Amino acid sequence: MNLTSTHLLAISPMIVTGLTVLVVMLVTAWRRSHAVSATLTAIGLALAFVATLWVGFGSVLPHGTHSLSVTPVMVVDRYSLIFTGMVLVGGFFCTLLGKTYFNRFDDHPDEFYMLLACSVMGAILLVSSVHMAAMFVGLELMSVPLYGMAAFTYRNRNSLEAGIKYMVLSALATTFLLFGMALLYAISGSLLFNEIGAQPSLLGSRWTTIAVGMMVIGLAFKLSVIPFHLWTPDVYEGAPMPVTAFLATVSKVAVFAALLRFMISAPVDRDILYKVLSGLAILSMLGGNLLALLQNNLKRIMGYSSIAHLGYLMIVVVALGWHSSPAVSSAEAAALYLGMYMLTALGAFAVMTLVTSPYDGSDYAQLYHYRGLFWRHPYQAAGLSLMMISMAGIPLTAGFVGKFYVVSVAVESHLWWLAMVLVLGSAIGLYYYLRVMITLFLPERTEEEGVGAERLKGASCALVTAFVVTTVVWILGLYPTPLMNLVGTF
Repeated sequence: MNLTSTHLLAISPMIVTGLTVLVVMLVTAWRRSHAVSATLTAIGLALAFVATLWVGFGSVLPHGTHSLSVTPVMVVDRYSLIFTGMVLVGGFFCTLLGKTYFNRFDDHPDEFYMLLACSVMGAILLVSSVHMAAMFVGLELMSVPLYGMAAFTYRNRNSLEAGIKYMVLSALATTFLLFGMALLYAISGSLLFNEIGAQPSLLGSRWTTIAVGMMVIGLAFKLSVIPFHLWTPDVYEGAPMPVTAFLATVSKVAVFAALLRFMISAPVDRDILYKVLSGLAILSMLGGNLLALLQNNLKRIMGYSSIAHLGYLMIVVVALGWHSSPAVSSAEAAALYLGMYMLTALGAFAVMTLVTSPYDGSDYAQLYHYRGLFWRHPYQAAGLSLMMISMAGIPLTAGFVGKFYVVSVAVESHLWWLAMVLVLGSAIGLYYYLRVMITLFLPERTEEEGVGAERLKGASCALVTAFVVTTVVWILGLYPTPLMNLVGTF
């Protein structure tokens, strides 16, 4: 297949992101400058986002079909563009958080931005893949830089441990994914999603179910779905704050988008695989929330919270196959929920980045570090409180809108037991979200235990991130129609 100018324009977001990596690498080789590297990366990701908008709303895609195949391995359509936009927004804000976090880092942090942009490029390929080879390349291109990013503050033992643990367990998950791909290829003779799904003879086959199940295990690891979650709290706690934010947002968005597209096309035995997926969803919704109750570290709380939120999202995958829920409805619900969750998580990590720095040792993540934050920095405390109630799914917040869509899909598909577990899990989660909020408003303790004013100096990038994201989450909670209309373009 020959690439034309139309194809190159369609993949311009990925091209711009790749050029950003090259420019940052060349500038770093010429002259190391943290501010320059961070600025170039932020500009490159912003330009890639503008290119995504241009492709989506311009005349690049063919009229009527709204889809363009760029080689047999990837496609540019409304689905991939919406998730590409999310990935770029998440990468952009994580870059701003990195600028603040590494501002006083006593080493050269320029390579961090190259790794981040490489990971974003892999995520873009992952959400656009319609071929198992492209899925694997995109997943590894996104994951391998994360090993180095998690261990970037290598002088901190917890950070080094997080990088090693994520690398070893990720390699194990990759073996499951590759074995499943190889087995599915041996059965079907094809690596394309749609060609595999178009073979009725594969339906009900035991080997097909095993192959798809192994692929789901590999992807479930990246999504931190129970029982494949054991790496999550330790890596979230040990990794630098911007990396934890990236893991909780960009990587989750990309992997879930790839999983949903694959499950739409995959020929599977509903009576077996989707019962297993229902079990994973229930375990994640209940287990994630119950385990979070026992934590006193805010980063670990966010880790277990992400497990619960991915459990909520698994309802969309179950509905897709168990009762043949329309693929468009499932994709819309997933996109809306992921968008709301990503913004909420970014807002929370922005406030956490404002009060921590590797220059001062370990991250400020214990709950007592945030005790009395309202009395010193009321705006930051108000922003973190809004993020907590949004994650809890309180009405008039962005999180409530996302959960409402997921519950609607569950009810439409008659998955009453999953809808009830979602409500129960949300009720349990309300306790530890409110616990974080109450800590912010408790009386102050000593200077050593609280967040000092000096911790918030020179934090303009994270402050801008916190302000913008908090404002957007608040507006979307009151008026979600624009985002609902956007995801309705599938």
